[in-house]
Amino acid sequence: WVFWRTAAIVWMRVQPQLMADLDNYCFGYLHKHSENFFNNNFVGALVKRVNRFVGSFSNISDRIIWNFSQIIITIVFILGVLATRSWYLPVIMLVWFVIFGALNYWLIRKKMPIDLEKSQKESALTARLADTIANQSALKFFNGYGRETEAYRHGNHEVTKAQWRAYNLDGWFEAGQALLMYCL
Repeated sequence: WVFWRTAAIVWMRVQPQLMADLDNYCFGYLHKHSENFFNNNFVGALVKRVNRFVGSFSNISDRIIWNFSQIIITIVFILGVLATRSWYLPVIMLVWFVIFGALNYWLIRKKMPIDLEKSQKESALTARLADTIANQSALKFFNGYGRETEAYRHGNHEVTKAQWRAYNLDGWFEAGQALLMYCL
């Protein structure tokens, strides 16, 4: 309890500062781009990317601090308890943990391009929506509604395919992990 409370208090002090530093870095990095960069990228999409980046740091760091550290402590405890019974049980468990971890790492590396593609398509669709909303009067006055509607539907279809592919792969990865758990 003392360890978790101390870690929580320290992390509550450190994480907001780290997130502010990341946000400041993104601000500086973004504004060093050329004028052409801003002409070719929608403002809403850029803002969303920066916010996702900072928010992703929060999600990932929380998982590492609270989930991963707890798993490591649990594994060490389990191996210690098993070592009191027999020498080969903790060795078998350690080999299984290494295989499980290596397989998950490999799967994540294989899935990363698919998730990146999905995120890029979602960002492009969001940018198109924001652009059409910002320019809605031009759509109405210059008869672009049909063309933009079709382009948006096509973009939405591409996002749906990318999401399906990512979710399908998630399901297969989860099935493989469950199979390894049953093998244990």
